[in-house]
Amino acid sequence: MLNNNPFKLDGFLTYPVRLTIAPAPFAAAIYLTLSRIVVVYDENISDFKPRTYIITFIPFNVIALILQAAGGPMASTAEPGDQEATDLGVNVIIAGLAWQVVSLCIFQQWQRTSTSGALRSARYFRASLWVFGIATLLIVVRSVYRCAELREGFQGHLADDEASFMVLEATMIALAVFALTGFIMVLRGWGVE
Repeated sequence: MLNNNPFKLDGFLTYPVRLTIAPAPFAAAIYLTLSRIVVVYDENISDFKPRTYIITFIPFNVIALILQAAGGPMASTAEPGDQEATDLGVNVIIAGLAWQVVSLCIFQQWQRTSTSGALRSARYFRASLWVFGIATLLIVVRSVYRCAELREGFQGHLADDEASFMVLEATMIALAVFALTGFIMVLRGWGVE
């Protein structure tokens, strides 16, 4: 089973592409969950309707995902020695990552400024803002790292640095998952289903 190289560039299902697009579902989960929280409390507690969160940020997420997923095959299927085509694919991936960072930052700002003071004082909502904020920040850190890593290409210095990869890639996403999962477990303890 270990005979095959898991890092071999083989079109769309390449290891770097799967790794790059992995956090998009977490971002979508954060957007959807916040919209559901607004529904549970009262739609009037937010400057935005719950549907507005979904209509705005899910398409942002889809655009980031499409750019990242399209750039991988462009880079990995370029003819050997065609550095221009490879660089174009890498730049498309970076554009998708940058779009994801910008949309997450806009979401974070929107989340903080669009809710009423009464809602922010509710224990559940206050906790959810903290958890979503932490998870969003972790995904942003990871995405910024991936932008810096891919700026040098798939064979760059950061791409070969295992320590920074483990800390800024795997650990950031694992902590975001633990924060979101732990929050769900705490909610169950509070009796919130």
